[in-house]
Amino acid sequence: MLAAVLLASLSACGTTTTRTHPDIAEQLKSIKRVVVAPPEIEVTLITFTGENERIEEVESQIRTELLTIARKELEEGGYQVVDFDFEAAKQEDDTLAYSITEFVSGYDNAKEELQHGKAISLDEANSIRASLGEAATRVAAAADADAVLLIRFGGFQKSGGQVAKDVGTSILVGVLTLGAVIPIQPASGAFTEVALVDGYTGDVLWTDIRGGALGSELTDSLMDQLPDDIDGIDDVGVVEPVLVSGAVTPDAGIGLAQPASGDK
Repeated sequence: MLAAVLLASLSACGTTTTRTHPDIAEQLKSIKRVVVAPPEIEVTLITFTGENERIEEVESQIRTELLTIARKELEEGGYQVVDFDFEAAKQEDDTLAYSITEFVSGYDNAKEELQHGKAISLDEANSIRASLGEAATRVAAAADADAVLLIRFGGFQKSGGQVAKDVGTSILVGVLTLGAVIPIQPASGAFTEVALVDGYTGDVLWTDIRGGALGSELTDSLMDQLPDDIDGIDDVGVVEPVLVSGAVTPDAGIGLAQPASGDK
């Protein structure tokens, strides 16, 4: 009995950055085919001079890895991944490019309603509704999919000169703190966002954000929480939200670079 009471108390106090649509169990019944929207990826080299630049080689590698991860996680969850060439389709249909832009901006606009990145109670996190509207339905329809998966990845890596500058600063901080060296910032880092969007209603069924080390493993660990396809399953297979102790946002709580273009 005591253990049950303690567990109930912990659950009541628990908070999460995961957002799950209150009707997800019902809506997932109509979702089988999922298309992965072109991932938004931006990795920046932070230099001593302040003339930062994109690291295209790293971006390309991470993009390839994220698409592989997305397919693996979706298929393991019981979904059918739609192979759709967005670039070729945009060449044939000018409106599709606009729809994709609207889809992404719609997610940005929904962040306030979602309280995106903020650690809130489980009850509140599972009761929030947000929709990307017709933009999501148009993207899904173009790919003949039931849902669209959105993936974002923003990261940074410091140049040798910038790291040396920060080390010098941290040594100074160490002197001020009785010899305890406190690094001001890590040499690299990243954040990732993933959202599963209903292709019929435009509803955000599930979304989360996570910060950590620079690498596709960050997205892989986040996508482990993606709800499984529950069509024909009596016991709803929605993964429990990850409990956290504070907010996780691209520019608060994890000390990372600014989000990829279009964020916030």
